[in-house]
Amino acid sequence: AQLLAERDAPGGAGGGALRLSSIESARLLAAMVRAELERNPEYSSRFQFRHWAHFLGHQGRCNLPSNFDCNFCYTLGHLTGVLIEARKTGVMAAIQNLTMPVDAWELRGVPLISLLRCEQRKGQMVPVVTRKRVELDGPVMRHWHSFKKAWSTSDAYPGYAMDPVTSNEVNLTMTLGRTFSGH
Repeated sequence: AQLLAERDAPGGAGGGALRLSSIESARLLAAMVRAELERNPEYSSRFQFRHWAHFLGHQGRCNLPSNFDCNFCYTLGHLTGVLIEARKTGVMAAIQNLTMPVDAWELRGVPLISLLRCEQRKGQMVPVVTRKRVELDGPVMRHWHSFKKAWSTSDAYPGYAMDPVTSNEVNLTMTLGRTFSGH
């Protein structure tokens, strides 16, 4: 069905071409695998093919991860494994002091229940996760907004490193958050 999707208008910039960016390649591949497996009666009578697809279009257009990103994800994954091995269920892996050097980070298992509060929905009290919204008028967003005009004509992203000189730095958003929140 994806290959039969809407195409660009004939005579337009795409010349009636298929919009490749709109094809979910993981789902397309899974559908092709399913079709191939269903052709094999030995497989289709004994097994059920299941898949889980993710859209990674935005991630495919992002910067390379900084050393901070790598350290954060490695630490979070390791902490998750430790919590699982210790049979600590009902907790979320969390890291504090992220603006400090890695050896000063504090690893936590935060009970999920501590993230909940009760709220009235459709006449009943139900537990919901408290949301923390981005402060669109806060100092960090005002700082990023100051670059908006420059970003409209260039590909420069300040404070996020691709070079070895700055790749060990904490990313600018966290640095600004620490500065503006008084930490």
